[in-house]
Amino acid sequence: MFQKLEEGYWRIASVLANAVRDQQYRSLLISGTARGDGATTVTLQAASRLVTKYNIRPLVVELDFWRPKFVKKFRLNKERTIDRVFEGRLCIGEIVQDSGAGFPVVAAAARRSPPKGDITPLLGRIITELGPQADIVLVDTPPLLTHAAMLTVGSVVPRMILVVRAGRTSSEVVSRVQREAKNVNIELIGTVLNKHRRYMPGWLYRYFKR
Repeated sequence: MFQKLEEGYWRIASVLANAVRDQQYRSLLISGTARGDGATTVTLQAASRLVTKYNIRPLVVELDFWRPKFVKKFRLNKERTIDRVFEGRLCIGEIVQDSGAGFPVVAAAARRSPPKGDITPLLGRIITELGPQADIVLVDTPPLLTHAAMLTVGSVVPRMILVVRAGRTSSEVVSRVQREAKNVNIELIGTVLNKHRRYMPGWLYRYFKR
């Protein structure tokens, strides 16, 4: 679907803006096939462009409890994170923070903090309680094949954009992600080819032309 990263950001934002305006959906998962695919970068860049180009208000939710980045990246309050809600120490309304990048964010944790239970019900509450404050909620997840427990969140957010790193991800891996997503009723609405330089394998063209 998207051949160049910079173009991909704009095209994702365009697709999401149209979805919001047509009231097709108001939440979306963004995930990679493996660590280093750049799903977080794609999520944040798309959010930025939704604000600057389309005047649409996104809320970005980080679900990577294994390698959380938002607290450090945006210099957030490390006590106002999802894991604190999971522990019963905060209410959901207290974890929304200003990223300083033009959109609010919800950070997973300040440091590695794998959830001790199913995160899906809590994500559902986040979407329900915080979703009305935004035009669309973008959920940045860890790679689904690495953390298969994340697949359960599809019952709350049933649509996903998949980020694929050029030159590293095989067609078999992409097919497996597609199968796993389909098995839990997650609709794959698009794929982003990330870190593409000069060469794109032929099998990737078939995925991106769909």
